[in-house]
Amino acid sequence: MKKRAIAISVGLGAILLVWVVVLLSDSGEQPAPAQPSLEAAEPAPEEPAAEQAAPSVEPTEAEAEAPSQQRSADERQPVVQDKPEKFGPVEELKAAYQSDPRDPEAGATEDRIRGALKEHDEIPAELVRRVSCVKSVCKLEVSWTSDRRHGYMIAMMSLIGYVSQQVAADPVGEHEGQEVHPIDVYVSRVVPASTPADTK
Repeated sequence: MKKRAIAISVGLGAILLVWVVVLLSDSGEQPAPAQPSLEAAEPAPEEPAAEQAAPSVEPTEAEAEAPSQQRSADERQPVVQDKPEKFGPVEELKAAYQSDPRDPEAGATEDRIRGALKEHDEIPAELVRRVSCVKSVCKLEVSWTSDRRHGYMIAMMSLIGYVSQQVAADPVGEHEGQEVHPIDVYVSRVVPASTPADTK
């Protein structure tokens, strides 16, 4: 009986020893690092790029406002007249020209007017066709066209500055569609010209 008890005890002791060794080996081992998944490491294949949206053809807000701003700017521009208008004391000077006689100084005054107009290159030679003077008034027969409008304005200013402050213009022979507009310009010989002293 004793031998059997000893054999059982030795067997139990051996089992216990194996169990302890196994426990110790399990607790001492570090878990092996997990290998990274090849599927996770490899970059995912790129999706095909989506088609770029076609550029919008609708105008931007600034572009949409541009035409209206251009129209507003055009409306503020001065309107150039198609032809000169009647101005000044036409009836008074016209009546004096038709009734007054020609005086001895008329020829000198006509030359003075032609000379004043020739001093400006901007005044076309064909603008003033004829100059004739009587005692109190001179008459200029003007052929106005759209391309001579600048020269016409210079001529009027020259008459006021060199001949008389009293000038009148009377468009004659008005016809629709005509390119050349005849104008009778009357200049008083009684009212003195504008001088630097007068403009102060």
